[in-house]
Amino acid sequence: MYILGIDYGRINIGLAIADEELKIAMPYKNIKNKDTLSYLKKIIKELDVKRIVIGMPMGLDNQKTNFTEPTKHFIEKLKKNLSLPISEFDERFTTQMAKKLINSSDNHKVAAQIILQNYIDSN
Repeated sequence: MYILGIDYGRINIGLAIADEELKIAMPYKNIKNKDTLSYLKKIIKELDVKRIVIGMPMGLDNQKTNFTEPTKHFIEKLKKNLSLPISEFDERFTTQMAKKLINSSDNHKVAAQIILQNYIDSN
């Protein structure tokens, strides 16, 4: 059983997974933001995902960013179409952290890993 972490982006979406017992998040995949719902349903079934954690973009002063509303819309779409718990988690600085860890197009899945690991560590 897994937890799926998501770093939502308008073009690319980063995915990370964590085994519920080991509690260690790992980068999984970057996917294009196209037919996302059907792809996520496939992953959820294949991996036996029991929870989704999505990074919520907020500014330093807890104000909305340009990505806050699109992310909320994406979360609502998932809640309407998936029957598992979905948690939002503060994603401030995760993309910058990911870029420092690696220097490639894989930064979205690494950002998802950081979001998911921070969520696991806080619970």
